[in-house]
Amino acid sequence: MNYPPNPLLNRRSLLKLAALAGGSAGLATLLSSRLSYSADQNQASAENIEAIEEFLRQIRPVNSQNLQWTEYSFETVTVDRRGQIIDRRQGSARSWREPLGNGSELEMVAIPGGSFRRGSKNEEKGDHTSSEKPENSLTTAAFFLSKYPITQAQWRAIAQLPKINLELNPAPSFFQGDNLPVERVSWYEAIEFCQRLSRSTGKDYRLASESRWEYACRAGTTTPFYCGETLTSERANYFAVYDPYAEEPASAYLARTTPVGSFAPNNFGLYDMHGNVGEWCADSWHRNYEGTPPLDGSAWLDRDTRLQPRYRSARLVRGGSWGDEARHLRSANRTFCLPDQHHSVLGLRVMADSTG
Repeated sequence: MNYPPNPLLNRRSLLKLAALAGGSAGLATLLSSRLSYSADQNQASAENIEAIEEFLRQIRPVNSQNLQWTEYSFETVTVDRRGQIIDRRQGSARSWREPLGNGSELEMVAIPGGSFRRGSKNEEKGDHTSSEKPENSLTTAAFFLSKYPITQAQWRAIAQLPKINLELNPAPSFFQGDNLPVERVSWYEAIEFCQRLSRSTGKDYRLASESRWEYACRAGTTTPFYCGETLTSERANYFAVYDPYAEEPASAYLARTTPVGSFAPNNFGLYDMHGNVGEWCADSWHRNYEGTPPLDGSAWLDRDTRLQPRYRSARLVRGGSWGDEARHLRSANRTFCLPDQHHSVLGLRVMADSTG
């Protein structure tokens, strides 16, 4: 079985939104423009693709002894099936900051190594849970992950650096704001961002593997969401007015991105791992976990030959977005997009390997 093209685009969501607005043609047009996607004209050549894949395989860990660490505190919450808070806890994490120029900086959080179960349980509700099977156990070494999705200010600072393979639009996003997550960037452009950032700083930055992304998102939890059994609009930015995940009430829908860090973090001190924008991962799309996925946290870069040829270049997307229903924001949820496409619900977060 081959999955349909670009499940990020859900025409049903657009129709639901228009219906909720009383069938307004003007709103439907606006929402269509917000949810539309296009093939990027800024495509990588075959030679550049080979260089990109080599970049993804070359890993130079960042020496954690040479960093200036700070510790920050935060509160996490856990909710029940009705979305009611049943637990509050104080947490802390360590981070370091990378100056990017123009007054912008990148905050990287230390993620401890460990083991976890990747995938979804049989009873977990979702559209494509078959892609999340079979559940499998993984172990990953410690690494660093950006505290927030990459913002537009951070993107602009790196886009001004010299080109490596592709030109970068310094202001690609549909929703404009320095502290909003950057969106409408293709996977190729996300890789170019990582390459420029790496060359500028002397540290190897890249997109997270999907296994490390899920490990970081779960942050030790086994529930569908890192905040518990369900979501509400107080926990994340998503399509909260339709089709509740469990027993939570329908709630506000913003129909746009929100400033990064607007909602409570997970146990690792990471923000916006559920919703706001989906996040590109390094991996090639595989329709499920059958076969030989790496079990050490590294990216699964081999192409899935079970797919139709045009979808074998597709890349993983994690986290869900402002345009998705709650089930698409689950820690286990996985989807894909072709690497030359950009979308107003799709951004990125960066990681770096650690010496421990």
